[in-house]
Amino acid sequence: PASSQDLNVIECVWAHLRVRLNKSAPTGIEGRAAFIDRLRRAVRSLNADGSSTLQALCRSMPERCRAVLYRKGGRTGY
Repeated sequence: PASSQDLNVIECVWAHLRVRLNKSAPTGIEGRAAFIDRLRRAVRSLNADGSSTLQALCRSMPERCRAVLYRKGGRTGY
């Protein structure tokens, strides 16, 4: 399907960002300014060292398409 999350690379980018945010999650209550700062650092980190990750996600598209076709539009492991 055209709206398949498996075929939408940005969904994987959001997942990588969530992982980075979870690694730096506070143990207590976090204020708005602290969260925004943590989010900015996570995005900067993904931009700085994530280019190879982003390129790999894009290069995996033919394999993703095959997996979605094999599953007849169903969810895959991506």
